[in-house]
Amino acid sequence: MKLRVVTGQQAACERRGLDRKRALLEPFRVDDDLLSGADAEFVRFKEAFKGLSEAQMSEAWCGTWSARDIAAHIS
Repeated sequence: MKLRVVTGQQAACERRGLDRKRALLEPFRVDDDLLSGADAEFVRFKEAFKGLSEAQMSEAWCGTWSARDIAAHIS
């Protein structure tokens, strides 16, 4: 019996029924539901910072990270 080593990319192609060459040539597909969900969550993320004072935005509360640091990092 011969063992076959399969990379993660090869396994993903096989699960989708594509050979590697075809998978590389296949155009990237955008999932509209995923994008609209991400947009909605980003709106909720920004709303969480509304109404915070300058002192609250500057206060370190996640290790050395402040709310301002986290917002800048994510957005």
